[in-house]
Amino acid sequence: MDNKDTVTMLEFSDESTKNLFKQSVWNLLEVAYSSVKGGLNFENIDAMVNETYKWILGFDQDKLLCVILSKKKSGEKIVAIGVTDNPNLRNRAKTLLATVLATILKRAWIEVSENAERFILKHVGEGQVVPNYLAERLTKKPIKSLCSDGYHYVRTICGIEKTKLIVGTYAYN
Repeated sequence: MDNKDTVTMLEFSDESTKNLFKQSVWNLLEVAYSSVKGGLNFENIDAMVNETYKWILGFDQDKLLCVILSKKKSGEKIVAIGVTDNPNLRNRAKTLLATVLATILKRAWIEVSENAERFILKHVGEGQVVPNYLAERLTKKPIKSLCSDGYHYVRTICGIEKTKLIVGTYAYN
């Protein structure tokens, strides 16, 4: 099971490939976001396909380990991440997700809170944390307040006020 030769990464943006994997990706993300306040921010499975730009999927043979979905927004914004809930594969999936995110965050950014924030800061580090005064410009969403640490900020997502943090590499557009 620990043989890294069995791991395959797929990165794609075409709709036909997304449609091949959409049910597996949706199922994984529904479980991953089930305990997140505000949940998964796609109205349905078709919105997930249509509203995202790039998908990166990690497999161990035919088992989906991890998912990273992004949109084109101030560069490339990661909008959903998740790992399998299979207890036999979960640790391997987290390791793979951490490795891939460390690379991707050199070209993309992510807005995080709660468990995702702790995970990314643990595995990617604080070196790519973006100052909070850029949050409104990058997210193109109203920011309720900036926190005194200079990094966190509060905004409303799905009717819930959340304290967020941006990590990664961004572009102004």
